[in-house]
Formats: sequence, C-alpha cells, structure tokens
Amino acid sequence: MKIIKRIIVWSILPLSIELMGLLYVDKVYLKPNSDYTIEKVEENEEKSIKNLEIPVDGNAKDIKLSYDGKYLSYIEDNNIVTINTLNGEKMQVDASSEGELNYYNWLPDRHRMYIGEKIKNENGESYIKLYYYDRDKNEKNQILDNHYNKIKIPLANYKYNITDIVNSTLTGVAYIKVETNDNRYNIYRLNTMSQMEKFKGYLKIGNMEILNRDDRMIYEDLKYDKVRITDRENSLRIPDAENLCLLGVDGEDNIYLGNVKGDKIDKIYYGNIEKNEKLWNSVNITNPAKKQDIHVCKNGKVYIENKETGVIKDIFSGSEKKYNGRVIQYYNKGAGALYNGKFVKVEL
Repeated sequence: MKIIKRIIVWSILPLSIELMGLLYVDKVYLKPNSDYTIEKVEENEEKSIKNLEIPVDGNAKDIKLSYDGKYLSYIEDNNIVTINTLNGEKMQVDASSEGELNYYNWLPDRHRMYIGEKIKNENGESYIKLYYYDRDKNEKNQILDNHYNKIKIPLANYKYNITDIVNSTLTGVAYIKVETNDNRYNIYRLNTMSQMEKFKGYLKIGNMEILNRDDRMIYEDLKYDKVRITDRENSLRIPDAENLCLLGVDGEDNIYLGNVKGDKIDKIYYGNIEKNEKLWNSVNITNPAKKQDIHVCKNGKVYIENKETGVIKDIFSGSEKKYNGRVIQYYNKGAGALYNGKFVKVEL
C-alpha cells in the first residue's frame, strides 16, 4: 500500500511542477506588455502633375518605358536619361569614364534596369561590364557573382554588341544576346548567383523570351525556321501552321506564336508548355499584320497597331483606341507615344 502511495505522489509531483511552469509562461513570460505606444505611420504619396507635358529631345535614342509607364528613358551623349512621367523629375545615369554605353533595358516588373558598358583595355582586350540601376533609389552598381567577381562578357571584336537581355525576376536568371558576325549571336546565361556562362554560341537567332516561373528560354531558330525551348529536343509544333514566329510571353508563362504567311501574320496561337500544342488556343487576325505591329503584354493583352490609321486594337475584345504620333513602347496599362516632340500616354 505504501508503495502505491509513493507511486501516486511521485506521479503527481512532476505533473504539478509542469503545470506551474506552463502557468508562469502563460501569465508572466508571454504576458502582453501593456506599456506600448501606437503611432500612425503615413506613407508619402508621390504627387503627380495633371496634363504634364514631357518634351523629348529630337536627338534622343533608344527610348524606352518602365513596366508601369512611370519612367521614360533614352540615351543622350553616352548617358541614360530617365524622366518620371508623373511629375517630370529628370535624372541622369552616367556611364563610367572608361566605358561606352552599349545597351540598357528595364526589368519586366520593377523600376530597375540592366546596363551594359563596352570596355577596351590597354592590352586590346574587349569586353562588356554589366550593371544594374535602381531608379527609385538612384543607385548604380556593377553586377558581381557570389564570389564578388565582376561580371564581364568577352568580345572577340570591339564592334560586337549586346542586342537583347531577357530575364525573370522570380527565378533570378537572365539570358544575354551578343552579336558576333554573319548575323550570328552568342547567348550568355546569368544564373541566380549572378554567375556567367556561355550558354549557346554562333547561332542564327531571332526573337527570344524567358519564362517567368521556369528557367527556360524560348527563341527563334532562324537557320531552320523553328521556335525552340531550351531543355527540349523538339521544336514547338502547331498542326496546320505553316511557318511560326515568336511574338512574346505573358506573366502567366503563356507563349504566343504567330502563323506567318508572306511577310504578315494571319493567326495567333497561345498556350503554355505544360499543355500539348495541339490543345493551344488560337485567334484569327482579320487584317493580317506585320510581326513588329503585334505586341504581347505581360497582363495577357495582345494589341495590333495600325500605323496608317493610328489605331490600336485589342485582338481579344475587339476594342480600338485612336492615338496620335508614334508609339514607342507598350506598358501594363497602355502605350507611350511621341507626338509633336512630346511624350504622351495612350491608355488602353
């Protein structure tokens, strides 16, 4: 009997200690601190100017827009000029004293850009340095890999240039297209750790894009007139399509292909790589258009621009918008145009 009592006592004792400990944690250690202060935090909203007119110099080159149309940019005297289209604030991104501005492009979903500057050192070696520029912070930095090595793209000839950079901010991967000779290109891949590698060389390649969620590049193989995807043996194939070209990729990784007849496109096919191309959707173009007049936006909108009539048409809804001047680029809510020496927005 005494043994049973001892067992009961020794069983209750640790349980009591544990309960007391939990009570202390609940009432003392995790007790909310009643001595606190609430402060109202107000964000400074950027003021915009109504009916703002932004003059653009006639000598401005390579005019581009950020993804949301907030910033206009162009090259002037070997520097990049950026203008806030909401309030007219102008900033200049100076090129380094040793380099020549070779290329720049905005990222697809933020106010940053890639910048390439071409260098030729005393030994005659030519290469391109890569930088990124944050417009909101007004910061420019050279891109370094995970070992803090400066990224350089070698050039066999100083005349060679970067002609395109496609990148995904979700995967952190970029593909860089560098011209060589005979209308051929080298493709370099910048991985998530900013390590550079030569991906493909001496290709006859046309338009190229990158998937947003997957490290896959889609490109036009001009040698065989095919549209290809990296890490896939077969090219993209659409039944009854005669000659396909790559029009673009939207933010949901849908790929848009055009059926080319002569020098114009009469039908658009679209879908993702998870679905057999036979099951992709399609839309006919009543008045066939040239490839350069068809624009695929990241929000899935596809527009056809008629330069003669000054009309932009949404191919899915059929809605049309009249504009004046010359369209320079599309963004997520419209297009930017130059009219009488000034920048204007065309809301779509």
